[in-house]
This record gives sequence, structure tokens and C-alpha cells, in this order.
Amino acid sequence: MDKPLLRKVDVVEQFDGGYGVFVEMNANDNLTSGMIRGGIEQDMSEVYMALYQSGLDVRTATVAAYFPMIDQYGAESEAVIYKSMLDKSEADKVNWEADDSLLKTDILPGVWETTLLHPDLQ
Repeated sequence: MDKPLLRKVDVVEQFDGGYGVFVEMNANDNLTSGMIRGGIEQDMSEVYMALYQSGLDVRTATVAAYFPMIDQYGAESEAVIYKSMLDKSEADKVNWEADDSLLKTDILPGVWETTLLHPDLQ
């Protein structure tokens, strides 16, 4: 899509210290739904890598991917098609020294919690 990757980033101080980070991004179109999902997962992985390797006290991070959808009446709107969450307790277990491509494609998508996945991407 001809839009920037990042839509919005919110950083919220947590009551017990640290930060909660909420990232909204645009998903890129591709040839198949599997390729769209793979692209989203790589982009989400890059967000998590940047946050948890930053040295900041990130306690939880959530990433939501938006994509243009057309309803049954032909109206187009942008909707969240994939949403994931990675908290500090899980992030602390990740070997951040692993190869970047391994982190992006295998490790992180297997560690974060998927909280929403559009049926077309399953």
C-alpha cells in the first residue's frame, strides 16, 4: 500500500513502573493471504525487536496491523486484521542474539500471543 508503515505509537507509563507500548501499523498487500500474513509477522517482529532491544523498561507491547477491507455492500474501510501482544516475561526468555531473520520468521511469531487474526489469514 502507498502508506507509511507506522500509523500510531502510544507509550503509557505502567502503575508499577515501566511502559506499555501500543503500535498500530499498515499491512502491505501481497499475492496471497499467506504472503500478507508473513509480511505482517516480519513487520511485527521488527517492532518487538526494536522495543525489547532498546534498553527501555517495556513491560508489555501490542501491535495491530490494519488492512483495507470491503464489506458485503461494497463499502471499503480499514480494519485490524492481525493483533499480537508480547509481555516482558516472555520477551526475557528470547535469545535476542539469534540471527535477525530467525528472530523475525521463526522465534518471535512463535512467542507472542495472537489476540486477533482475521479468518482469511488463518
